[in-house]
Amino acid sequence: MKRFHPSPPETPFYDSRKGVDRSLSGGQSPPDDTSWGGTPGRSKDTYEVPGEHVMMYIGQPTQLYIRIPEPKEIWPTLRDRDGGNPDNRNNKESIHVLLIEGTGIPDHDVEITVQMILPSGGHDHTNQPPLEMRGLLTATGGTTATGNGEVTARTNAQGGITVTHAAPEFGGRFELIARAQVQGKILEDRDTLTVRVPDLVELPEVNYYELIGRTNDHPSNHWATQLVMENIQSIAMAWFLLYPNESPISINDISLEYGGLFDVTGNWRPPHSSHRIGTDVDVRTALPGLRSGIPTRTPRDATDWAATTWVGNINFEDICRVFNGEPELHSPDSANEHYHIDF
Repeated sequence: MKRFHPSPPETPFYDSRKGVDRSLSGGQSPPDDTSWGGTPGRSKDTYEVPGEHVMMYIGQPTQLYIRIPEPKEIWPTLRDRDGGNPDNRNNKESIHVLLIEGTGIPDHDVEITVQMILPSGGHDHTNQPPLEMRGLLTATGGTTATGNGEVTARTNAQGGITVTHAAPEFGGRFELIARAQVQGKILEDRDTLTVRVPDLVELPEVNYYELIGRTNDHPSNHWATQLVMENIQSIAMAWFLLYPNESPISINDISLEYGGLFDVTGNWRPPHSSHRIGTDVDVRTALPGLRSGIPTRTPRDATDWAATTWVGNINFEDICRVFNGEPELHSPDSANEHYHIDF
């Protein structure tokens, strides 16, 4: 919060809370670069009158503000299976909107919209997620309104609206945009919110496993918690050393950079219902005649995998369990058949 610099006594200012011109005593005044005339409306800043706990606005004649409090970062909305959103995984932010013209403008419509910044969070799509996937907004001012991705509410008597944003399921950076029309002029302001699972780390490229599954929509798909990264590397190294005649394991999707819903097909929807918090890892299995991977089908020398039978690989499964992973078969009898390891 900025403070006033010393100057001669009896400096005039506009008290936006009381709606009157007043004077400062004790040699206090606005900064030197502020145009000043005893009436509201010259610069865009907000100041606290020393010793009085009074906020005053020195703004353009009409201004619209939207502000997200620091640190401007919350978790994505998670499923119960992923542990949900207890207090240490906060997925809600309280956002402040203010419409002023010297004093607050009451009973005036303001539209608040959520827009994803692309690329971000591991998503490099060419289109925005649908409104219903951008998080629930609850706006309280002179009226209360709710909406997914956008909402319109009226300002209260002080020209303010408080908006609670429940995070979307996706990780990424989002702009919160406020718009209002006042006397034929469109006013707009915006602030940025980060939605992410914190502390994910990217699995590096090494010679004892292969990273696969990158796409144009998701060019970086191997983000994990530190512990899971260490465990999957240990699994890969053990397989590499114990079974040197087999192919190194091929690691497919883990999580995106900011976590959250991983829309593997690029349409802002599952099928990946997991892979949200860096604790799920997909590993490719072999399909004889089509691709290499963990051998799980017999006969191994078949030329048509559809003519083979799944038998699994107890050696690989045992290695996974040694390092705290629980492997299971996903997408059986399809070209997407693979081991899904839950840590």
